[in-house]
Amino acid sequence: EALAVKAAVKAAISSHVSSLNVFSDSKALIFLLKSQAQDIVLKGVLHDISILATSFESISFNFLPRLANVVADSLAKSALYSLQSHVSATA
Repeated sequence: EALAVKAAVKAAISSHVSSLNVFSDSKALIFLLKSQAQDIVLKGVLHDISILATSFESISFNFLPRLANVVADSLAKSALYSLQSHVSATA
């Protein structure tokens, strides 16, 4: 999930977006991003997101329960499965 957030932030920077609202169904990740707390496993990715976030005039990280956004969850899972299939086929 943290890698997906990092990728989304990088994509927004590439698209010259000045303000960004990031939504995730990971309450723990949103807490870490908002509080600037540390997590041993995610330390590098959280640091990267923090550095990338300085590229925006404004950025917010918001928790959105999965059940509140079933369509986006299904789309994300579909994209993940498609990516995994593509990687497996080219390996």
